[in-house]
Amino acid sequence: MVFSLRQVFCPWARIGTRRGTQPPAVRRLECEVLEDRLLPSLTGAQLFANSLPAAAQAVVASAPDGRAVVAWTVEKTPADHDIHAQRFDASGHKVGPELLVAGSREDQYHPAVAMNARGDFVVAWVMTFFRSDTDIDASVFRADGSRIADDVPVAWSYKAEFDPSVSMNARGDFVVSYTLQFGPADTDVKAALFDAGGIFARTIDVASTTRAEGHSHVALGEDGSFAVSYTSNGTPMLQTFPNTLLPPDGAGTSGGQDGGNGEHRLPPPRHQRPTLSGILFGGVVAGPASHDAGSSYDLAAIGDLAGLGETLLTGDLRSPGFIASGHASGELTLTSRRGTVRLDLEGPSQRGFARLPQRFHFTVEAGTGAFRHLHESGIAILHLSPVFHTLTIDLKPAVA
Repeated sequence: MVFSLRQVFCPWARIGTRRGTQPPAVRRLECEVLEDRLLPSLTGAQLFANSLPAAAQAVVASAPDGRAVVAWTVEKTPADHDIHAQRFDASGHKVGPELLVAGSREDQYHPAVAMNARGDFVVAWVMTFFRSDTDIDASVFRADGSRIADDVPVAWSYKAEFDPSVSMNARGDFVVSYTLQFGPADTDVKAALFDAGGIFARTIDVASTTRAEGHSHVALGEDGSFAVSYTSNGTPMLQTFPNTLLPPDGAGTSGGQDGGNGEHRLPPPRHQRPTLSGILFGGVVAGPASHDAGSSYDLAAIGDLAGLGETLLTGDLRSPGFIASGHASGELTLTSRRGTVRLDLEGPSQRGFARLPQRFHFTVEAGTGAFRHLHESGIAILHLSPVFHTLTIDLKPAVA
């Protein structure tokens, strides 16, 4: 924020206290009027953000009328962080209580925030899904702090997505740009587009060469056009995109557009509840076998699951060795446009080099996006042929 200040300068006279000969009198106390000038000033939101430790990763967004929001990271444990937010009015005073933007059991950090002219705002953040697999989620809020859309999946592939930047226009549409770790030294920049209800529109490739592209920043125009700046092997780059990538004004089922009375419409109904039910087809590769470690198998498949749509499956299976008895076990990761789910598999008790069982019990270990609160178990029936490298997996949820 800037403000006009008619500043005065008052040079103060030095007052001596020693007796005897005094130095020559200095200029008498007086005031001189300086010219009008614009001076920058920190807002209440910026002062609040500056008061937080660097580890809080605080970010600030503001509206043209001076309203603002701060988002930051709160450490619960070294491996568990949450995202909080605080609204401010145009005078820099806090409005309402702190908002818990993201507080699930996953580690959530590195927030990005944007606010539009109405005071609506969106917060995006990075979430550690599993080991080196980090995803990006977002939540959308009205100016009064109520939620329009919660835990919206932005990027959820099996690769690491990180470093989000977000921009929102007056309609409430928003774009999130981010970096994807495609290979050890190959990073790409992508952008995910959403309407005002937090409904996913599409993801586009901003930069996807073999060079290291990252450090993106996005700016969304009122007409839906947007620009993304980034670096490519350290060189600054800029890409611009037309306004044809988002639904036109008034189209679609956006939950954040204004009704005739200026109020927000209710968000549209969510997609059907995700259910881990369906058949996937793919391949299997047998790993090395030993008497001690048993056998291992790498799996990959694709299919349609209820409530998920087209779903990619990756994972592995392990059978016990000849010396020790135990259970065949494994892990599966299911990835769709709506989020990612990680399943733990456990087979029946086996002894030695028993044949790999077909029937496994599965439980949901973790989920993102629409599957964040999915607590489901069931049976996974596997038909695999290491000789022909074929695989069929039939997931059947447990009957309540």
